[in-house]
Amino acid sequence: MTKRKSLPDSIYVELFRVTCTGQFPTVIIGSLFSMVAIILTAETRDFWIQLLAITGIFTCFVRAIYMLFYLRRLRVDLGNLPAVKRADRLYSAGSLFFALLLGLMGARTFVVASQSMQLLIIALLLGYAAGVVTRGFALYWVCTVSLCLASIPIILAIAWQGNAVYASLAVLLTVFLTGGLESIAYIYDNYVERIALQEKFTLLARNDELTGLFNRLALREGFELVVRDRSPGTLIGVHCLDLDRFKLVNDRFGHPVGDLLLKAVSQRLAHVLRTDDFAARLGGDEFIVIQSGIERAWQAERLAQRIIDAIVAPYSIEGHDIEIGTSIGIALACSHKDFADLDLDELIARADAALYEVKRSRKGTFMIGGDRCDPTPHQLRI
Repeated sequence: MTKRKSLPDSIYVELFRVTCTGQFPTVIIGSLFSMVAIILTAETRDFWIQLLAITGIFTCFVRAIYMLFYLRRLRVDLGNLPAVKRADRLYSAGSLFFALLLGLMGARTFVVASQSMQLLIIALLLGYAAGVVTRGFALYWVCTVSLCLASIPIILAIAWQGNAVYASLAVLLTVFLTGGLESIAYIYDNYVERIALQEKFTLLARNDELTGLFNRLALREGFELVVRDRSPGTLIGVHCLDLDRFKLVNDRFGHPVGDLLLKAVSQRLAHVLRTDDFAARLGGDEFIVIQSGIERAWQAERLAQRIIDAIVAPYSIEGHDIEIGTSIGIALACSHKDFADLDLDELIARADAALYEVKRSRKGTFMIGGDRCDPTPHQLRI
């Protein structure tokens, strides 16, 4: 219900996170509504005022409990998108219902109550509107509809009074409502744009600009997550690879073609990986693949073979038919070792040493370096 236009899930969740921080304003407006409702009930003894007051006070209590307990807990689990959407629907329904109750009680006040009571309603409406505009903007649709539900019944009731003063007041509130709706749109659009820019900068800071793969920073962060979330008894594989004959491509066809080739290689590399695995470009034609959740060394060998098969297939770039290869060195982190002591740089160094042996003996193959899991390095030819 937060959409003004279609939003990525990450922006939608961030907007809802902003909503989850609004516990204090919700409690304040609920308390003020309850106070005014009690005064109105005692002053007017009107049945409809009493009904709206009781319903409104109960709604305020439920909303406060919901905000203080459920949404506070949800803030630590915003990665659960179905739960976020469910919470959004519940929050939106409560907000709209409360706004309608406020508007109806305010309208009834201008029918049966004294001017002093009408003054209380106007003050309550303005305070509510200020809170909605400044803290509720993240739920754009809910915010705009709530403001209209609370304001329009009161404006119509004021205009119905039929004298110049009340008519002027109705005009003022209509202008305020229009300005409030414009402010909501302005704040919302700017906030969404800011979130999108932050995500873009975060992506640029963690991704290789040319290929879109992880860079060194994201590689290290991703490896830490793999170590933290690994299942007992599983291995972690670090594949170090570079491209055979890539320098010849650069020298013959130029660096622009070389860059396009790196992009094509990166796309093929990403295609052969599982969702739990990831690749990073360290620079030039050097790549690292982190493979998680494997139980045997042959699974790392199988991935290495798939990578080789994918990369050696011919390329057609800018009218040029290009053939390259790749060599891969692999380091495995064993399940019987203390994963807390794992050092990514050490694993990369071991994989790089295995890669060096592969390139020295025969390119286009792979080798597992045997410091941890397999003390005897072995090689498989294609």
